[in-house]
Amino acid sequence: MAPLPSQLDAGTPLPGVEVTGEAGAPVSLTALAVDGPALLFVYKADCPATAVAGPVLARFAQLPGLRIFAVSQDAAAETADFAAACGWAGKVAVLRDPEPWRASDALGARVTPTWILVERGGRIAAAAEGWSRADANLLAARAAALLHLSPVTVSAEGGAEPPWRPG
Repeated sequence: MAPLPSQLDAGTPLPGVEVTGEAGAPVSLTALAVDGPALLFVYKADCPATAVAGPVLARFAQLPGLRIFAVSQDAAAETADFAAACGWAGKVAVLRDPEPWRASDALGARVTPTWILVERGGRIAAAAEGWSRADANLLAARAAALLHLSPVTVSAEGGAEPPWRPG
């Protein structure tokens, strides 16, 4: 994985910034991993790398106990359309970080998508930027380890998505 901004370093606590929940209520980022490990996926629907990575995000649901959150930088309608197209229903909780993207900035998410694996209690375990099959599978392996599960493959060689995609 490539070096990331310091906000995404392993061991860094999630910032106490709020995003908008599915019902429109504010949700603190620090609350997302209270009940167990979580994967945050910060994205913009019109990003080419996000278009590849979005459907892969739902495959992390193979890991029972991993809470999965997509943090959209888009308007509500575009967010809902993208979530439906990716097949996230019942697998991924969708949150919004409206402009001026305070949560994305506090997280250090300068690229979309940004993947952030968070340990129970809210400290970052690992992070990756953009789309890379190797990074997605490494995050899945790290998530499995946090849950004391066998690793899973979320993007197989020769699968639908390319090994790498620029954003």
